[in-house]
Amino acid sequence: ERQALYNTTTRISRLPPYVLMHFVRFYWRNDTGAKAKICRNVHFPIVLDLDRHLTEPLSRRLSAALARRREKAVRRQPLQAADGDDEA
Repeated sequence: ERQALYNTTTRISRLPPYVLMHFVRFYWRNDTGAKAKICRNVHFPIVLDLDRHLTEPLSRRLSAALARRREKAVRRQPLQAADGDDEA
């Protein structure tokens, strides 16, 4: 019986018309060997930047449009609390 470690990389070469994302608030606890719910507030980014997952030709084609969208998103994003307190 042979065991080998290997890595694979997949890149996006064309964009789909829609992307469905499912965010969950669970993680695997190694100490108990079970799934556990994260009970604190979880913040997800407003903009999902997938540029590092694109193929080089697609990234070059989309770079100007992505830069404009990132700029707009940063201007729209609300400011975070300076002290890290997320509860109002």
